[in-house]
Amino acid sequence: MRNTNIFCRLVLLMVLIGLSSTVMRGKDSSTVTFNGRVVRSDMIQPVADALVSLIDEEKKSAEDKPVEMRTNKNGEFTFEVAPGKYTIQVKIWYKRPEQIPCHDQLAGVTLDKGSSVIVMPDRDGTLQRVILSGFKIKAGKPVSREIDIVCKRPEF
Repeated sequence: MRNTNIFCRLVLLMVLIGLSSTVMRGKDSSTVTFNGRVVRSDMIQPVADALVSLIDEEKKSAEDKPVEMRTNKNGEFTFEVAPGKYTIQVKIWYKRPEQIPCHDQLAGVTLDKGSSVIVMPDRDGTLQRVILSGFKIKAGKPVSREIDIVCKRPEF
């Protein structure tokens, strides 16, 4: 009886320690930190206020919404996401055509493999969408990525 009592107390102590460490970390251990930065290499500057979306390529339901956030003044963003395969989409709005780094591209791409760029009229200006497909986030360690929105000539 005494051994059972000691065993139960040890199990309870281990559970409490596990719960408190999860609370102290402040996040689910099944998520990964994904840090990034959106830049314009042609002007050597960060892109502030860009809308960055992560779309889980494994989820197919209409209710599965992408996670989104705006970049700060340094072009930085941070997500806490589950490991998986994602499409990254960056949207930037421009008031004047001369501001757009890819205005002459019909089938634009960036230096990133698997990228595409779409430039189209939107409200009172122009919207540039940079899409990177097949971005893998693995469990275990934080991921960091710089996204350059400047187009390069597509290779045909």
